[in-house]
Amino acid sequence: MAAWRCFIILMYLESALCTDDTNTTGHATIPLRDSNSTSSGRNESLDFTDPGLSGSPEDPRTPESVTAFPDQTESSGTSTESPRDEEGLFSTPEVHTDSLVDRFFGFFGRSNATTTSQSPDAGNSSGYRYGEVIETVNKAEVQAFFSFPSSAGTAHCLDSNPAGFLKEQTSRCLRSFDVARDCETLGALRLETYVDFSVRSVKIREAKVVGVEVSSITLQSFEGTRTPADPADPSSYAPVLLESVGVCNNVVLQVKYTLRYSDAGEILNARASLLLGAVKSVTVPIQQEFQITFLQDVSSAAVLPFSGNPGYVSGRPLMAGTRTADGIVQSADPTGSLSVLQSSADQDCLSGASRRSPVLFGIDVVSGCTLKLSDGVNCSLVSEVILWALKGQSFPDHVASFGNSFPQNPLDWVPIQNQTTALACSIPLSYHLEVKWTKYGSLVNPQAQVVSVMETVITNSSSLALLTSADGLLSVTSSVSFVDVSASASPGFRVPPTIDAKLPFDFFFPFV
Repeated sequence: MAAWRCFIILMYLESALCTDDTNTTGHATIPLRDSNSTSSGRNESLDFTDPGLSGSPEDPRTPESVTAFPDQTESSGTSTESPRDEEGLFSTPEVHTDSLVDRFFGFFGRSNATTTSQSPDAGNSSGYRYGEVIETVNKAEVQAFFSFPSSAGTAHCLDSNPAGFLKEQTSRCLRSFDVARDCETLGALRLETYVDFSVRSVKIREAKVVGVEVSSITLQSFEGTRTPADPADPSSYAPVLLESVGVCNNVVLQVKYTLRYSDAGEILNARASLLLGAVKSVTVPIQQEFQITFLQDVSSAAVLPFSGNPGYVSGRPLMAGTRTADGIVQSADPTGSLSVLQSSADQDCLSGASRRSPVLFGIDVVSGCTLKLSDGVNCSLVSEVILWALKGQSFPDHVASFGNSFPQNPLDWVPIQNQTTALACSIPLSYHLEVKWTKYGSLVNPQAQVVSVMETVITNSSSLALLTSADGLLSVTSSVSFVDVSASASPGFRVPPTIDAKLPFDFFFPFV
């Protein structure tokens, strides 16, 4: 009996469900939400009603083809008004300003995602890019840009020209001023104007600033003689007016900037080399020269390129470094730290001291320059300046034997021997670097190996006055030579084989 009652209940439920399904076979009612609804997620903007539960629960006789629009409630019945008479029936469609990525992420669960506008630089590196203006900060914390004086339209200097990142420039322009009035007051003549500021390392305001370091100061006389000065205290080289002779000393004639940067576009340091000179009223307007160069920093973790594997390859830089307790310290410059003076057009030793060429394996070099000496010049100072110009500022003391010698193995490096002949005033006249190498390995594929390096400095053997010419010019030379000391190969022959065979004692039996 109980089974029969259950059967009747199931039949009743089936008939009821079939009736509801028959009444809902048509267009599904899809109520659209109001555009002003503050829904927390875009995945609820469309509410697809279950086909089996369509219609209003209060009025199950709602026509199947009636759709509830945003201005109608879900419980409203059939509208008797014409669509033309009802205003605001179709609301203004919502314009999405978010990206497709955010919309898809919102669909898959990021219901609280907001569409905030981002700046064009969001997510990008804050380092400088090519051509971007370099930002600076002065001592008063005033924001400015790196000004690079140049001539624009006329030959006179324009101080508001900005310097672009990685844009190397060299400009020469004229500066007009009154010596008696502007010598000690005009900022364009003063050294601190070009170094008394800091460079912002990257483009954001919170970034650290890098001060401009004065690497060298050179003083120039009326005759053109140049003398290196101590750059430790730049403030002591302010312009000074000599009213008795109408001369303004320590006027900025040349400024050369060198900015070192990382591969991420961050400025690591900034250095300036300045040339100061004496100016008379008759030489005004003066010509000022400005130069800016950029050097990419090579990280310490990066491996410097080899000059061969294992032997040296002709035309590759000679690997050199300085020996310490931890091994050999090499220069970060990929061209090598062993260099020779590069001859300039004016043959001036001081102006060409910064232009050097790397010593390349197997290539002999001869270069020279001239130095103008005045009467009563300090002999020891001249000797130091000439030797610095010939050898360079950071001269190494070891050379790698092979092109792939590691700095961690000091035994694979050859010391640079010195042979100097010093007489009288000891003014260097010539500098010579002799590199001896040999062929190492088989005759089929010999490898070049450096076996010894000798530097020779020849000084004067007479007084300083007799060395110079009539106009006070002293000529010096520098040279590099490579000498092959390989022993001549001689053909060899193998020794004939010897017969060392032992016969049994009865080998000749019964003959013996």
